[in-house]
Amino acid sequence: MKKFSYLKSISLSLTITSLLLVSNTVTSGEIEDSIKLSAEKYKSGDLYATVSQLKSALHLVQTEKSEIIVNALPEALVGWETDGENVALNDLFMDGIKVEKDYYNDDYDIEISVIGGSSIISESFSMITDKAFVSASGGKSIDIKGYTSVLSKDDDEIEIRIIVNDTTLVILSGNLEDETVLLNYANKIDLDAIK
Repeated sequence: MKKFSYLKSISLSLTITSLLLVSNTVTSGEIEDSIKLSAEKYKSGDLYATVSQLKSALHLVQTEKSEIIVNALPEALVGWETDGENVALNDLFMDGIKVEKDYYNDDYDIEISVIGGSSIISESFSMITDKAFVSASGGKSIDIKGYTSVLSKDDDEIEIRIIVNDTTLVILSGNLEDETVLLNYANKIDLDAIK
């Protein structure tokens, strides 16, 4: 019984720590300290503590990167609104970072998703940009601020996929009459900051 409550309290502490890390700004000093502590644990032979500390350092780095991505996303265009961003780090279905931001007005909805540092997504980049695949799926290759991108339409759903630095996928999608608004949003994203 004591073991169960001890494990339960550890789980609760980790959950609270995780929430605090995502909601607070991370400094480079915190990241450096966490990495140094990992090295110290490794040198002392405490491998479990090393793994735990490395995971903490990874979480801090991902939190810092997610803050950069959030700041790189555009504000709502005139006539549009947004409720802010959703951030996920290493969730059950994906490693890496996922940041989403929704935009809407009375008639349309747009979602911008940024997925970075995910091995699963990185492996699909060659297929996403393959000209035969793009053409067969009804899309066309376009350029957004010098980055390889694909524009595709399916009925009233329009999607733009942008590959940034072979590590990050930006997806803009919306139920729109044409791609003009989606292209405006795509060109307002600070893609250089995201890479």
